[in-house]
Amino acid sequence: MQEIRLQILNWEKFQFRKAIKNPSWFRLENRMWNDQQFFYFSAEERWIWICLLSLASSKQSATLSVNVEWLSQNSGVGLKTITSALEKLKDNECLEYTLHMRNVQVPVCNPTRQDRTRQNITKQDITKTVCVEPKQVLVTTPTVIKNDLSFFINKKLLELYPQEYIDREKVKMEMWLATNGHKKPKSDRGMVRFVTGWLSRGWETYRRGLSSNKPKERGIAEILAEDEQNGSIDL
Repeated sequence: MQEIRLQILNWEKFQFRKAIKNPSWFRLENRMWNDQQFFYFSAEERWIWICLLSLASSKQSATLSVNVEWLSQNSGVGLKTITSALEKLKDNECLEYTLHMRNVQVPVCNPTRQDRTRQNITKQDITKTVCVEPKQVLVTTPTVIKNDLSFFINKKLLELYPQEYIDREKVKMEMWLATNGHKKPKSDRGMVRFVTGWLSRGWETYRRGLSSNKPKERGIAEILAEDEQNGSIDL
């Protein structure tokens, strides 16, 4: 069975009154529902984050060991969604975690007297108990950070948006990341989600700007009035 061992980062900001030993509530910002930090989170993934904060509050500890199957059953969220939520929370520097396999012992019962007679073996040849102890497995996610944002602009984005728009937004993204380094995603997958979301949010504003720059169509009356003013038409 899988077990999550995690450390909630900056746990102090969720404890509004530290003097209470057994609190029934914890501090949660009211902008979480539309916070850019959780832009890529589904409703179920945000719910997992709240469940983990609740566990930490009830135990009054930022360090938790949680059985994955138990968390899934009590939260009503599938195992796959829990895994993706943990990965996104790690990318956002909300927590650090590892997955572990719990040790399991498998006993083998002693053979019966009938079995010993049938197989014609001696007492010394009987193994009373065989215990199989699996090795502890530590699951970690490799993190590869690329410095150039062009690495995260895939072919699909190049087909969807014009190159001029991508180049302009790329400069904005680089400036934002330079001033908000603590919010920069750590993994390649997190950076792809960041770039995709940024381009998607800015596209409508860019598109409206293009349409507003087009020259207005003039009517016949306006054209005749301009020609008369310039002396092109003799009345």
